[in-house]
Amino acid sequence: MATKRTFLAQPQSARFCRRWVQEQAERSFHDTDRIRAIGLATSELVTNAIEHGTNATFSVQVLDTDRSFAIAVSSVSNLADPLAAIGAWSMSNAHQASGRGLAIVRACSDDVQVNIKLPEVTVRCSFRHEAKAP
Repeated sequence: MATKRTFLAQPQSARFCRRWVQEQAERSFHDTDRIRAIGLATSELVTNAIEHGTNATFSVQVLDTDRSFAIAVSSVSNLADPLAAIGAWSMSNAHQASGRGLAIVRACSDDVQVNIKLPEVTVRCSFRHEAKAP
């Protein structure tokens, strides 16, 4: 099942978006830690879309399959500073005000993909469904 919504690029949208994605996740996951991780990843991706996007809106797509639950956040960006390769994402200096969001997403999800087709940037993270006992 895939659902997509568009949100205003405003700070309060992060809360609404996180709640919406977590409600979707609760249909598939019973592990509250996994649902919290999905909420955290959503918050970080949305915050990046709001802070680095150049459009009045951004979109969030949730794709829930038998194998995984994925979140894709797309925004228009001029990407003045190109994204580092995913493997290079790390927690930045603790004294810096920002710079840890994508590393947090990488740490709490099972897979992260970045698709850049300027002016649109989409970051997708996924969470595997646990294998069900026979």
